[in-house]
Amino acid sequence: VFIVYVKFFIEKDGTTSNISVIKGIHPDYDKEAIKLIENMPVWKPGIKNNRFVRTEMILPIKWTILYD
Repeated sequence: VFIVYVKFFIEKDGTTSNISVIKGIHPDYDKEAIKLIENMPVWKPGIKNNRFVRTEMILPIKWTILYD
C-alpha cells in the first residue's frame, strides 16, 4: 500500500481549489490523486460561528498496486 497526501481547500460554496500533492510516490500516481480530487462532488463547507468558511484539508489517498 502506497499513500499520496493531497492538500486542497474547500471553498464556501463547497468546491475544491488549490489542489497540490504534499507527499507523493510517483508522478503518475500523484497526477491521478489530483484528478480524483478535481472530479469529486461538491463538499459540505466548513462552518464557524454559523457561517460557511474556507477550509484547508489534507487527504491521504491509498494506492494498492497489484502485480500479476
